[in-house]
Amino acid sequence: MSLWRILVNILRGLGSALGEVSRPLNLGLAFFLSILPRRYWRGINGPGILLSGLVQTGLGLAGLVRVYTTYAQGVSDQLAEATLRVATESEATRVSAAPAMAFGALTPLGFFAVSAPAWVMAYCLLSGLIRTLGYAADHPWGDPILTFVDDVIWDVARGIRSKVIGILARVRAFWNRS
Repeated sequence: MSLWRILVNILRGLGSALGEVSRPLNLGLAFFLSILPRRYWRGINGPGILLSGLVQTGLGLAGLVRVYTTYAQGVSDQLAEATLRVATESEATRVSAAPAMAFGALTPLGFFAVSAPAWVMAYCLLSGLIRTLGYAADHPWGDPILTFVDDVIWDVARGIRSKVIGILARVRAFWNRS
């Protein structure tokens, strides 16, 4: 076997090893960059996009459940305390729990009405679901709000650019006419 053949085989083996190493890097890159608008991805594809959406959905759901249970526990403690206070102040032998139960049923509405973490966690959950469903529909895209803001900024920038080019063309025509 010639020295050239040995060198080619070594280089071929290194190329195969680099191909194997690059897959986890592509997975990690897709995982972290897939939240950005699609035009920043530059060839990112594969299961990292799906994994990112699923992790975001799971974290959003877990955070939403945690924040809601904390909020609901506080509401139920306050309702129980108020019911006991009414019972002791009225010196009644029986107190109806119906008002406390009715207010307890409104806890989810109150949760989203007064809790900023609820909105953040719900958005993380919905964004992750949208990104996961987009991947499943073979049309992956980044975070909906980031994508919308990016599109608006680029549309405004294109409009400003075209107006500046038009003004410069009129100034140049005026200048050349004189």
